[in-house]
Amino acid sequence: MDSTRSVSSGNENLIIKHKVSHREAIVDLHIHELIEDPVAMENQEILDFQKSYFEQCLESAIANHFLKLTVIHGVGNGTLRDSILEILKKYDSIEVLDAPMQKYGAGAIEVRIPHNY
Repeated sequence: MDSTRSVSSGNENLIIKHKVSHREAIVDLHIHELIEDPVAMENQEILDFQKSYFEQCLESAIANHFLKLTVIHGVGNGTLRDSILEILKKYDSIEVLDAPMQKYGAGAIEVRIPHNY
């Protein structure tokens, strides 16, 4: 994504760039993975961007019938993880688990979308 600092709305195929296998994707929300030069961004601006990007990826995953989305949020102070979990409460039938520790460490969650089976 470029450094325009906005996530385009209505991007139903956003999840395709994160696809790792059939109906599965990994989204790394570290800001340097999303924006070319985030240096001038304030912490709240970064968090808002990450939350928006995550929700658009989730919507895209649902629209494209993905089954699993691994979200790398990092360890930090837990603010981004808590924000992601809060967003996920708005979605029925979504399962949230800690992603495999041996593969991702403590900074990732696994989102399963069972109604896409």
